[in-house]
Amino acid sequence: MKRSILFVFALVLLLSFCTVLTPVYALSDPDTLAIRNVEVYADGDDTVMQLEIYNTGDTAIDSFALALAFVDENGYQLFGYENTLAGYADEVCNWLYEPETAIGPGETFYTKDVFSDYAGTAEIAVAIRYYHVQDGDYVLIPESQWQWIWPGYQSEAGTLPRAYYASPPDSLYDAIGDYELGYRYYLLDDYNAYYYDKNQGGEWITSVLPGSSADDAGLQAGDLVLFVDGVKPTEDMYTVDYAMAAIAAGDKVDWVYERDGVIYVTRLQP
Repeated sequence: MKRSILFVFALVLLLSFCTVLTPVYALSDPDTLAIRNVEVYADGDDTVMQLEIYNTGDTAIDSFALALAFVDENGYQLFGYENTLAGYADEVCNWLYEPETAIGPGETFYTKDVFSDYAGTAEIAVAIRYYHVQDGDYVLIPESQWQWIWPGYQSEAGTLPRAYYASPPDSLYDAIGDYELGYRYYLLDDYNAYYYDKNQGGEWITSVLPGSSADDAGLQAGDLVLFVDGVKPTEDMYTVDYAMAAIAAGDKVDWVYERDGVIYVTRLQP
C-alpha cells in the first residue's frame, strides 16, 4: 500500500537534520537561477506543470536540476513507486533540464512537463537543486538551503540566506588518482527519506565491489551512508570526493551508516 507523508512535517525534519558546513564559493550566486512562477493543473489523468525559470546573473546557464514534491489536496506528499531501494531507483527525484539553448543573462526559460505516475496530485512544490554555468562550475545548493516554491507563488531572490558548493579543483581528482571506494549508490534526499523508512537521507548503497575498501570496511548493498568524515552527503555531495583524496593520501576516514535501523561507524582506508 502506498503511504503519504505530510509535506510540511517532512520540511521540518529536513531542517532539523541540517549540517553546518563551510561553503566553497564560486563566481556565481546561489540565487542566480530563480523560479519565477509555477503553474499546476490536471489534464485528464495526468498532471501538468509549467515553470518560468529566470537567469538573474551575467553568465549563461546550460543545465539545471530541480527537486519536485507532489502533494495531494490534503497536503500529503505523493510517491509513484513502492518504498524500497528498487522503488527509489524508479522514482525520479532529480529532474535534470538541459535547454537546447543556454539561458542567457536576463533571460527566462519556460518548460512544460506532464506526469502520469502521481494520481491525485493537487500541487507540485519545486526547488532548484543545482545549476551549471556555461564553461564554468556546477553550483550545488545544499538540501537544507533549497527554497521551495509553490504554484502561484512569485519568488523573490534572497528570501533566505543560502550557501552552495562549487566543483572541486582538478587537483583534487589528480590526488585521488586510481583509488576507488568500491560502491555505487543513489542519493536519498531528507525530504523523501521517511517514505522509504529512513530517519534521514544519505547515500543508499546499491552494490559493493568485492575486495574494495568499502567491502573491507563491511559496507553492504542496502546500507544508507549518513555521514562521510562528519559531513552529510545531502549537504555537500563533494564530501565523498574529498574523503577519497584523503584516503588516497594515506589517511583514514570514518563512514557513519544505517543498516536495518541501527547506526554503525566504520573506517575506510587504502
